[in-house]
Amino acid sequence: MAFLKLAPMAEKVEVRKNIFDSETDISKFLALNLNSVSFNDWRKPFELELNDLLVANIGNLSIQTANITEKKLNRFLKLWMKGNHTFYRPKSIELSFRNEMNREEVFKGIKCEAVPDDEYWGILKRRDGKKLIILPAGNFILIKFQRT
Repeated sequence: MAFLKLAPMAEKVEVRKNIFDSETDISKFLALNLNSVSFNDWRKPFELELNDLLVANIGNLSIQTANITEKKLNRFLKLWMKGNHTFYRPKSIELSFRNEMNREEVFKGIKCEAVPDDEYWGILKRRDGKKLIILPAGNFILIKFQRT
């Protein structure tokens, strides 16, 4: 309750304990119109679903430690590529995982251009001109959304 009442007044919100469960869903917190939120709890990972990323309305979102499958991340990227969301507020999403992620599974069936002079960063482009720059590295993924 305190988070819901105080978060809209803050420039940056940090949550250092995972309070979410089946009754207290993280989705409604990710849908809040906030500038910057960091969820950080290495002992109890934050369970994420595909829809959680799709409804995110936070400018800069960081989740350490996130629990989401490579298949769901792949589906999220594919849905973003199709342009199903004409307005998508996040500027960046940063996720850390306990285990190393399978990069090939995340990009399966997705055409990803390499960033010039950087073998780790990739660029995804939509038909409407919007771009997503992504860095998948070990147990970490950073996604930056660029407006046209």
